[in-house]
Amino acid sequence: MNIYILRHGIAVEPDEWDSKSDAARPLVPKGEQRLRAAAGAMEKLGLSFDIIISSPYLRARQTAEIVAKHFKLQKRLMFSDDLIPGGNPQALIRQLNSLKPAPENILIVGHEPFLSRLIALLASGGTGATIDLKKGSLCKLETEELEYGHCATLAWLLTPRQMELMARICGANVSSLIFIQKIRAGSRRLLRIKFQPTRKEIFWMRFFPKLCCKRSRISLRR
Repeated sequence: MNIYILRHGIAVEPDEWDSKSDAARPLVPKGEQRLRAAAGAMEKLGLSFDIIISSPYLRARQTAEIVAKHFKLQKRLMFSDDLIPGGNPQALIRQLNSLKPAPENILIVGHEPFLSRLIALLASGGTGATIDLKKGSLCKLETEELEYGHCATLAWLLTPRQMELMARICGANVSSLIFIQKIRAGSRRLLRIKFQPTRKEIFWMRFFPKLCCKRSRISLRR
C-alpha cells in the first residue's frame, strides 16, 4: 500500500481571519494556483490514487477537491474527522484498514502538526522525529501492512518549491525539453541529450533543475 500525505495549501492566516471558526479558513488564490500546478505535476509523474480522504476543514477540503477534480476522482473523495488538527491517528488507521476493497494508493489531506506526527509514527514508531511538512508538501509512505506504529518506509517528501519546479517542467511540451545527464567516463565528463525524458528522469529533474532547459538553449551551471 502506498500512502500519500498532502498538507493543505496556503490559507488565510489565523490573525487575518475574522471568523471565530478555524475550520472555515479558506485557501488564498496563490494557494489554489500552486495546488493546481502540483496536481498537474503529480499526474505527469505517474501518480494515481484509488481514494482521497481529507479533513473536513475548508482549507483541506478545497485542497482535496482541487486534486480530486484534476484526477476526476470526485466520487472517490471522502472526509474524516480523524484528520482534523486534533485527530486520532489510531482511529484514522482503523478507518484506512476498513476500506473495501483495500486501496493500493491512498491520498490523505490534512493539517500540521498532525500529519508530520503521523509520518513519524508510521516511519519510525514514535512521534519525536522532526519533519518539516510545509503547506502543499507531498509525502509518500510505503507499507505492506498498515498498523499503529513502525510499519512504513518514507519513500520521499516533496516541498512546494520542488512541486512547482516539476509542474513547470511537466507543464511544458515534453518533446521540447532537453534533459542533460552527466555521465562520468574516466577523466572526461560526457553529456547525453534526450529529447523525450522518461517519467523517472522528470522526477529526478527536481534535484538537477539547472541541468534542464528548453530546445537548443543549453546551460550547464555549477
